[in-house]
Amino acid sequence: MICPNCGMNLDDDAKFCTGCGQKIEQTGPVCAGCGKPLKANSKFCTSCGLPVGAPSNSTAAPQKTVSQSIPQKVSQNTAQKKDSSKLIMGIIIAILAIAVIAILAVFVILPSLKGNDSGDSNHTQSSNTEIAEATTADTATSETTVTTEVPSTAAASSVTTEAAISEVTEDASVTDEISPDDYLIANSSAEEIDTSDYSDFSWKDLCYAKNEIYARHGYIFKSTELQEYFNSQPWYKKNKKYTQNPTLSDVELKNVETLRQAELDAGNGSLYPLDGKDQN
Repeated sequence: MICPNCGMNLDDDAKFCTGCGQKIEQTGPVCAGCGKPLKANSKFCTSCGLPVGAPSNSTAAPQKTVSQSIPQKVSQNTAQKKDSSKLIMGIIIAILAIAVIAILAVFVILPSLKGNDSGDSNHTQSSNTEIAEATTADTATSETTVTTEVPSTAAASSVTTEAAISEVTEDASVTDEISPDDYLIANSSAEEIDTSDYSDFSWKDLCYAKNEIYARHGYIFKSTELQEYFNSQPWYKKNKKYTQNPTLSDVELKNVETLRQAELDAGNGSLYPLDGKDQN
């Protein structure tokens, strides 16, 4: 169709010109069903398919039927999808619930059961340990009672000697039984000594007795002579840590000085000659 005002080609169903805006008056035949212009010699409407000349009521019912059926199908599909989603969600929730129960069973219930078993076992072991400790304590008490049933003078001397031996055993890690006779002066680390403890000692014995106080702690001597002598003693054990930082108690320091002076007196002002540098 051509615009009568500006001559622009238009669609057959145009109501206004797209070039000049002129209102187009439909002069040809129109469809009785949809009102669209019909082409010349057309037997059917190209827009709605209604036969040319057919009354408009004949097409109203089919159009409504088609338009109504589409929403019904859409609503049915939507309902089916909702039902499927609900089913899937229910399955997922059930699986999660089972998983949570399984985790609780593994990490909470089973450990608590094992803990009860362990507690019973520990209780039994604790009871056995208490019985054993009680038996040991009774035995130790009995031994202590027997040991202390001696005259008071002899007991004091025995305690002093045993204290000196105990100190040597602890410092030098000696596990064998030690006799007081294994020492030149048995109590030189526990109490102050006097001339009666070394009155019959030679010059050499005084030197060895003086260094014996260091040897009790595991001191490693530079003198081969001293080292060989103390290696032969059953109570001597080397202690590198003590050798690096030797320390003595006040009693031991006093006894070392006492023996050193006696050694000087025996040597006319000289210490006993050694092959090393262990001259104190």
